[in-house]
Amino acid sequence: MICAIRPGDLYYEETLNTLKYADRAKEIKNKPVVNESATDKLIRELKEENDRLKKSGGGGGSGGDLEANQAQLDELNKSWEQKLAEAKALGQKEDEAKKKEEEARASGRPQILNLNEDGILNRKIFLDLSETTEAKVGRKKGGERPPVELGGIGI
Repeated sequence: MICAIRPGDLYYEETLNTLKYADRAKEIKNKPVVNESATDKLIRELKEENDRLKKSGGGGGSGGDLEANQAQLDELNKSWEQKLAEAKALGQKEDEAKKKEEEARASGRPQILNLNEDGILNRKIFLDLSETTEAKVGRKKGGERPPVELGGIGI
């Protein structure tokens, strides 16, 4: 900033005010910030982290981090059309499963429905026994999960 002052006693107040203003203006600090959306910021940060992990050699379990970051980055880079197509495909699969379940419930074939005190959870789990030759009932053991899993207090 350049400030101009005038010599002479007549202009003492004006000069003093100009110098005070210049001193205050000198204290102003500007911090430039790049305007970017939250998605763009997340993409940029993930790319930087991927680059950092690649440079570090990928050892010591960072490979999983790298894969997770890449998957998250790929998900963010999908177009709306791709996301819409995936949602429609998922909806069609759910509709087909619902139709199949409704048909099985109406058929009178052997089936198992869950009973629950909570009305929201009651009759939500359905298993058509005509589709399986074996119906294992029990608790989850290790990695094996039976088709009908029992759980809760006292089981």
